[in-house]
Amino acid sequence: MAHEVSHQWTPSTDPNRFCDEGVAHYLQARLEGERFGQEARWKATDYQRRWLLAHPEAARVPLARSAEHPDQLDGVARIKGPLAPTVLNACVGDEGMWDLLRGWIHSSDTALRTAADFCAHVRGWTRQRGSFDGDRFLEEWFEIAGPPPLGDAAQRPIAEVVHAWGARCGSPERQT
Repeated sequence: MAHEVSHQWTPSTDPNRFCDEGVAHYLQARLEGERFGQEARWKATDYQRRWLLAHPEAARVPLARSAEHPDQLDGVARIKGPLAPTVLNACVGDEGMWDLLRGWIHSSDTALRTAADFCAHVRGWTRQRGSFDGDRFLEEWFEIAGPPPLGDAAQRPIAEVVHAWGARCGSPERQT
């Protein structure tokens, strides 16, 4: 139910499906964490990490260009898509993430959003606050063909991996 309600917050015509599925899966995990405890949230995120490790071809597809890879589109949107805002959340903290999402939703000129809108908003938001390297985050997760830096992600707890990804962008340690 939380996933379907999340679709109402980010209606999209984005052919990359990040706004549609990626954000909805992210918000679903966040809401499940609030309702059932953080273990439920991290369980969903761990599934996404394991799927990415098992499907390196999908991990190499940039979120901003996933529509160019129709054979990988669903996996990229539903798996890599929610991991990106989860890492962003680690970079900016819970309050920062809600502020960023609210601003993105309210800043759009239309009711329909795209991955490009999201990237532009993240760039502006992070430059205004100077809290971390938003350009590096967007390059690694949205723009460059290649997997996000997974390192030894298969052996570490998912919450630790997400914080390590966040630290790559110069974010301070934050609670998520």
